Amino acid sequence: MPGHKCEGFLASSDKQHSYAVNIASRINDAREKSSNLFLRGASAVQRYLLIQSDLDNMSLDMPESVLSFGQGAGGFINEILGAEYRDNTQLLVDTLRRYISRPAAQDYTTKCAAEETHQCALPWTTKQDVELFEGVAEIVHKAMTRAFVGNDFQRSSDDLHQLTNAMSSEVRNPWAWLLPSRMHHPAIMGALRARDRVREIFAEKLGRRDAAAIAGGPLEVDLPDYTTYMLNEGFTASRMHLISSIYMALMLTTHGSAVASISWVIVCLLRHPDVLNAVRSNARSRSGNPVLLQACIRETMRYYANKKYLHLAMRRDRASGTDIAVQISLHFRQHAISSSQDADSWMPGRWINAENKLVDLNDERREGTECPSEKIRMIFITRVLETLLRSYDISWASPSQPQTVDFKALDFDKIGLPWLKVRKQPTTIRFELELTNAQGGLRVKISRRVWPELVGGC
Repeated sequence: MPGHKCEGFLASSDKQHSYAVNIASRINDAREKSSNLFLRGASAVQRYLLIQSDLDNMSLDMPESVLSFGQGAGGFINEILGAEYRDNTQLLVDTLRRYISRPAAQDYTTKCAAEETHQCALPWTTKQDVELFEGVAEIVHKAMTRAFVGNDFQRSSDDLHQLTNAMSSEVRNPWAWLLPSRMHHPAIMGALRARDRVREIFAEKLGRRDAAAIAGGPLEVDLPDYTTYMLNEGFTASRMHLISSIYMALMLTTHGSAVASISWVIVCLLRHPDVLNAVRSNARSRSGNPVLLQACIRETMRYYANKKYLHLAMRRDRASGTDIAVQISLHFRQHAISSSQDADSWMPGRWINAENKLVDLNDERREGTECPSEKIRMIFITRVLETLLRSYDISWASPSQPQTVDFKALDFDKIGLPWLKVRKQPTTIRFELELTNAQGGLRVKISRRVWPELVGGC
């Protein structure tokens, strides 16, 4: 860090500004100290200068687990979840990594994703249409809640969904993480109220488990959810009160990208009927070859990560006062292959070689370096799509929708991959046929698949 050029309050300001402007000459020091610089516990002056210099759009070789779970630029999460969560982040992340690395946990997560997809999709078949992103968000949230904390939280799933949505919406407000919580800004207070309610729900549910055990009821230690696994690990059981915090962190950092990935894959398939027919045929065959679907998932994540990568870079492509190019978040650099041929085109075939096997184009990725939340996210994305494509027929809510929807209008304020920006439609409905457009959003029709073997077909 450079020396002081003045004294008093301005000394800290000048110090941080010098650090930001001369970051090129101090990159090695930044790699060692960046986690402290980006922590929510930094002073208001530091946070303000980070915003002003666009350093919040930069990644200084911080591991993805840091970026994902709130020790990095996501300082808002630190403030909301508290200092004790921040101090135990690595321990909790390591426990989550051990859990999801177990085949039994992966099987259980896959089961939750498939069953919750059916639970949500079956009622949709009786409706005229559904909003795609909102519907997928419901599936992913319920599946993640069940896999993470168990079946006894299912009745509170809708409440938890609303509360985490309320917290996520506050991330858009810079005052929510620029100001300390004692300033009582509405964005901070709203998020804190939602956090406290989530903690109350967890305390109530986990308290019932304890009460049942004390009363002599059966103590189930073989339940497959993450909470039970954490409770059975001796050195993490004492931190069970933090389970609500890592749940909220997982929802804030993983849920949005999973929803976006699933929804955009469906959109891309609907816009490419030939690929949709091939993927659907593979999903419904006895062999169930997943190669093409996996290629579509990877290509969709690459395509929309590139969109966000370019969006952030275009906001400012140089660090303030320097000729140094801005480096975007490691998560997006891992998925954005901007140097590949036709990078701005959706081409799932780039991920499949001549032997019809998947190839890995993410050269920067190394085995074992990804955050455990990424493994969880990929399980949900894959299984939800497989279930929908195998058991249901998905189509546009109206034939004109591909021409009327602006697919380039992306909501970059979301954490992770962008969603489609919802346009407010007129509230006056003159004819029933206008209902779809008046409701807004991207709407699709879900119907049950006609099984040939049940109607005498082949």
